[in-house]
Amino acid sequence: MTKSAKGFSALKDAMFRRYFFGAVFATNATWIFRVLLLWTAWDLTHSTSFTGIVTTMMLLPVALTSPIFGTNLGRPHRSRSFVCFGLSGIFVVSSHAVGFV
Repeated sequence: MTKSAKGFSALKDAMFRRYFFGAVFATNATWIFRVLLLWTAWDLTHSTSFTGIVTTMMLLPVALTSPIFGTNLGRPHRSRSFVCFGLSGIFVVSSHAVGFV
């Protein structure tokens, strides 16, 4: 194994390092949000059914859009797919904001 192929060599690139740590932060924030939302749903109702409904509603956009974006990302127009994926994320966030205000 060469010296440059050892672990964490990708973190030497500043852009990748920024992306990587941003993705780690965003993933952790997403899971913290999910846990706190479900904890609040349970704390307010003490109902497993309601907590399950909240979980389903929270993960439904992912389940519905994954097959669409999974097939489209393999096609030549990746930039268009990334824009659509970003817009769908904005839609999900805004629907959460409207639903919880």
